[in-house]
Amino acid sequence: MPGKFTKSVKKIEKESDFAADRQPSQQTVRETDENADRKRRSKKTVIILIALSVAFVALYFGIQGIASLVKERIRREESEKKGSGSSKISFYPVNYSENIENDETYMGLDRNIYFEEPGLGTRYAVNTETLEDVSESYRSTFAVIVDYLEAATDGDADRLNSLFSDYYYSNGGKAKTRFTQQKIYDMVISLAGEATPDLPGTDIAYYYKVEYKIRMNNGTFRNDMGSDGSKFEMFAVSVRGGEAAIDAVQVYKTSN
Repeated sequence: MPGKFTKSVKKIEKESDFAADRQPSQQTVRETDENADRKRRSKKTVIILIALSVAFVALYFGIQGIASLVKERIRREESEKKGSGSSKISFYPVNYSENIENDETYMGLDRNIYFEEPGLGTRYAVNTETLEDVSESYRSTFAVIVDYLEAATDGDADRLNSLFSDYYYSNGGKAKTRFTQQKIYDMVISLAGEATPDLPGTDIAYYYKVEYKIRMNNGTFRNDMGSDGSKFEMFAVSVRGGEAAIDAVQVYKTSN
C-alpha cells in the first residue's frame, strides 16, 4: 500500500508540473497585454486619421472647395486679431533679432521631424537631407511639409510663402507676413490619405496631419495656440506638372 500511495503522489506531482508548464508566465501575459494594447492604439489612430481625412477631403472637394478652407482660416485669424479666441493666450515678447540656437533649453529639445505611418503604429525620425526613408510615391509632397516646418523654424516668410500653390492664393489665401524664428519641436507628420482632385492640371493630392509645439511662442507665426501646446493641422498638398505645392490648410482642436 505505501508503494502504491507513493506512486499516486508522484503521478499527481507530475501532472501538476505539466499543468504548471502549460500556464503562461506573468511576463508572457504582460507582453501579450502590451501587444494587444499597442494594436488597439494603432487601430484607433488609423480610425481617427481616416475620419479626419474624410472630413478634410469632403471640404476639399465640396461645392466651395478649397476656397472655403482658405476663407475660414482668414476669418479666424481676423477674429483673433480683434480680440476673440486667442486674446486669452499669453505670448512671449517679440524679438526679431533673436537667434534661437542660443537658447540651450530649446536646442536640447527633440527637433527631429518624425513620420508616422498609419496602420503600423510606429514613427521614425526622417533624414531631412535625403528623405530616402520616405516612399518615392509621395516624397515630393512630403518634402513640402518638411520645407514648411524648416522655413517656419528659420523665420523665413518668403520661403514659406513660396510653398503654397497659385490655387491657394487665387482663392483668397494670404501670404504670411514677417515672423520671428520659431522654436519648433516635437514635430510629427502623418500621412492621412490621397485622392485625385477635380481641379485643372492636378495629378494627385496627398493629405497630411501635421503637429508640433513651439517653445516660448510669441504669436508672430501661430497665434491660435500657446507655448508648448499643440493644435494639429491638415494639409492638402497637390502635384501639378511634377511640382508639389500646398493647396489648403485646416487647423483642428488641441491634439492629445
